[in-house]
Amino acid sequence: MALQAAVKGKLISVIGDEDTCVGFLLGGIGEINKNRHPNFMVVDKSK
Repeated sequence: MALQAAVKGKLISVIGDEDTCVGFLLGGIGEINKNRHPNFMVVDKSK
């Protein structure tokens, strides 16, 4: 139980098409910190 109290958040991974990923971002899963660095990465065919 003490271990769970130390955990600040959850880790979620999404593998899907662009529309699915955008839906998760609009739902509040991803965020940008005060230094404007996102905590998510979107990969497409060109990369």
